[in-house]
Amino acid sequence: MKIYLEGEETRKQEFRELLQARATWIESPAAKGEAELLVFLNYDDPGRSDPGLLTPGKPNIICSVKKTLREMLSPQEPVLQDWVMGMNLLPTFIHRPLQEVCFLSGHARTLFEGLASRLGWKLTVVQDHTGMVTPRVLSMIVNEACLTLQHKIATIPDIDQAMKLGTAYPMGPLEWCDRIGITQVYEILKALQRETGDPRYQLTPLLEEMALQHKLFYPTNP
Repeated sequence: MKIYLEGEETRKQEFRELLQARATWIESPAAKGEAELLVFLNYDDPGRSDPGLLTPGKPNIICSVKKTLREMLSPQEPVLQDWVMGMNLLPTFIHRPLQEVCFLSGHARTLFEGLASRLGWKLTVVQDHTGMVTPRVLSMIVNEACLTLQHKIATIPDIDQAMKLGTAYPMGPLEWCDRIGITQVYEILKALQRETGDPRYQLTPLLEEMALQHKLFYPTNP
């Protein structure tokens, strides 16, 4: 399958690993018309949500974690709803056995379920809400871990080790935050706070400070 792939390099590499030998990659916008599937890995980032980039009549996959599909797709172009699937395309989540996705129409769901079968994917369908499911939950855990660190209850390695042992997570929340990108976690929580007004999504001062200064919890890998 010919796939047009647009986004940051780390996500591109993870998406290539997901499909392995099932795809021929197109990365030049000039050749986008040759693609059978179009994938926009950073579509919900600031300045990237442009419906003009999408192609009605062909399947389009966009990252829809920090913004919902309804928020990003132009109300003046309802036809796009039939050709777009929202997906959790944050770093570390792409190359997984189960893909977290959402749709705005039955046509899109049928289209992408058939495509997933062809590509060997397994989909889990969630509602079109900010944060989807896993990023929302993990962002809240990272925020709580930052509060624990801020109150000097435990060190960074101790927090991560306790979570790995207690929950069988593949990484501790602060290590995972570094891998996803602290800016991503910050923007998810800010979006959830705007959407819901719920104080549960209030950023801890430490997380906000580190995100604005682009700091890592582990300047070198733990």
